[in-house]
Amino acid sequence: EIIVDGRQGMLVDSDSPLELAHACCSMLALDPAARQELVAAGRELVLTRFSSRRNALEIAGLYRRLLRKV
Repeated sequence: EIIVDGRQGMLVDSDSPLELAHACCSMLALDPAARQELVAAGRELVLTRFSSRRNALEIAGLYRRLLRKV
């Protein structure tokens, strides 16, 4: 998994509305500081793992590896 459950977000089964509802309630039950910490960690993960620069570098690396095989 990309997200560590309870650290950078909350993982739920995509086919379970009940699980999603429980996760939402859990988030709302957190104290504001803990909730903000979870949100900040998730945001940081997205900004570092899915930046346009990183994606471009990964695609360029893939093309280089493919071209070496030709």
